[in-house]
Amino acid sequence: MENSRKAILDKTHYGLNVYAHLLQKYYPGTTVLSLSGKDCLPAKNPFNAGKSTLQVMIEDNCARHTDTEKAIPDGDVFDFAQLHYKLQGDDLLQAISKDMHINKQSLTPIQDANAGINLEWLQRKISMTRFSYFKKPISNTIPFEKFTLLDVYQVLVGNAFKEKTKA
Repeated sequence: MENSRKAILDKTHYGLNVYAHLLQKYYPGTTVLSLSGKDCLPAKNPFNAGKSTLQVMIEDNCARHTDTEKAIPDGDVFDFAQLHYKLQGDDLLQAISKDMHINKQSLTPIQDANAGINLEWLQRKISMTRFSYFKKPISNTIPFEKFTLLDVYQVLVGNAFKEKTKA
């Protein structure tokens, strides 16, 4: 079980992606975590009436949380996932892996023999990694849209901005 916990942490940026994934289920279409150094700004806590009392930070290579109003006990990403899934032990780890599409094969990735590139890992990272795009002015705090790395790549190689790029 410890091996699986470590593998999940390795594949989810110390568990931050698990927090983000679960919080997205409660608050779809919103920015659920904002990272500032190794800590996140206060986030909405679905287990505290949606109040922005959830503090997430990385300690000892594991994402951990605390609720400023003590609505839930302090703990790590697996404790938080346990509140959502209502499962424990291996059942919890399997639920996280299944929900986030981290299967046993991706926990022990295969390298592409020709390029030395882990294609499964790269594809998963590209589809999971999202960032927000903000339109001007600089004071705008609401993202216009969220993109994946694949979206950006398609814009860069596509025709949409070809003339502006040439200019």
